[in-house]
Amino acid sequence: PEAADFNPGSIHPGYWYNDAVYGFPRIDAPPSIKWPAMKFGIRDTGDNYHAELVADNLVAARTFHLPEVGADPVVVCAQGTQTLTGVYIFANGQVRIVRDAKFGSPTAAAVAGDRWWDLAGAEWLCTTSGTPGTWVQIHPGLAATWSGGGAADIETASNWNGGSKLDGYRVHEPGAFDWVYSSNGGSPLNRWLSAHTIMHPVSITAVTLSAAPAVVARMAMGDTWDYFLIEWSVYSNANATTDGSNYYDLVLQAYNTAESASADWSSTFTMTTQGAAVYHGTGSVIFDSSTYTKVIVRSNNKVGSPGTNSVAGTSVHYRLVRK
Repeated sequence: PEAADFNPGSIHPGYWYNDAVYGFPRIDAPPSIKWPAMKFGIRDTGDNYHAELVADNLVAARTFHLPEVGADPVVVCAQGTQTLTGVYIFANGQVRIVRDAKFGSPTAAAVAGDRWWDLAGAEWLCTTSGTPGTWVQIHPGLAATWSGGGAADIETASNWNGGSKLDGYRVHEPGAFDWVYSSNGGSPLNRWLSAHTIMHPVSITAVTLSAAPAVVARMAMGDTWDYFLIEWSVYSNANATTDGSNYYDLVLQAYNTAESASADWSSTFTMTTQGAAVYHGTGSVIFDSSTYTKVIVRSNNKVGSPGTNSVAGTSVHYRLVRK
């Protein structure tokens, strides 16, 4: 309840309860409050002290108390023998929060402001009340296993609240990265992507374009992860004869042994701007590092008579994909 819910005249300083075992100011709550009277203070149990919140006229009072030095953990909130929260506080400052048995946000009714910890330890905040309400993931979890089909396998759909992996779910893998699950509506994703975009710049001596096909730049890629293209950029310089009818096109391609057998990794763009210009291409194809090992920037076509152009630099922006 809010402080305004109480009548200041109902606070009784120096209220003592059960023959001076409790020393609390008494607060009488209005009828709309579930607990008719509450007291907060320090209880002396002989060799230690507890800070407690106690309600009169209840079968079992709710209590909040601090553990003694060296004592066992205590439940923050309990009613009789029934645990209400699953939050434990230790004397050394350690806090233990009981987690859910599955990954992802809950599916039951929730109230705005509720917090939730799932199987991976990911923390969630309910921002809109409802069933299940609107939940926002605050911190990434820590996946126990990535295979095997056991109860802690993050790849097993039945281990998730709702029965399927959650788009946008973040999880940390020690020694690797923070991963984000991305369904993107299905193929080609339904994969775990690195949370951050990586830039692979390639500084090259200006390459002259006078014919097509022609390779502008080459990049070697690792084989630990796959790659999902976000954007690639090219810095070029085109002569005065370049326009919408006279141009070279450029595309980013992946290949293994033969450049002639390369597969497009990006959309194609046309170099139609005279003078210095920067072009940007996008893509939605996963680079499978088990199949491909290299990337090239290639001019596939020469349209009209664009004359001699040059390319002076390129960069690739991608997110790693967990195999």
